[in-house]
Amino acid sequence: MGKITVEQILNLMDNPDTILIEENGQTIFAGYLATFQHHSAEYEAVKDKPVKHVGIKADISHKRWKELVNLFVVLF
Repeated sequence: MGKITVEQILNLMDNPDTILIEENGQTIFAGYLATFQHHSAEYEAVKDKPVKHVGIKADISHKRWKELVNLFVVLF
């Protein structure tokens, strides 16, 4: 089975989605997908890296947790 890249995962998502991208436990980016793809040097640096894990991270302690429940986590 081939490796899937950060770019391939993000191409499956919609622009209003929020994302969290981490590498070795350090946050690379947290925010809207469109901002990351179109206005970010970080995107160019990580788009071809292989993905190790994709999941959903919900911060239910946040007062707007229902809006933020679609936060994706991509670890590479």
